[in-house]
Amino acid sequence: MVPCAPPNQTDPASSASSASGSTTTTATSESPGPIPSSSFGGSAETHDRMQETAIRFEEALERRGKTLAEAELAEVVDLLQEASEAVS
Repeated sequence: MVPCAPPNQTDPASSASSASGSTTTTATSESPGPIPSSSFGGSAETHDRMQETAIRFEEALERRGKTLAEAELAEVVDLLQEASEAVS
């Protein structure tokens, strides 16, 4: 599991500004809350690709009627690879 910054406890829908001045957040139903792009570094373009990959991955899990905890590791790897390739 990848460690991440805890969500803002006062406003779960909050966002953060990156060094470039852009403001983005990422949250999925399985994530602890919005994850500011500044937590990971990288460009806004990189964050956008990562966010789109996460969304496509979660949608694929939903189509299979599974949560992340219910999916087998090989299935997760396959779905992440498919989502990543679709975004690239």
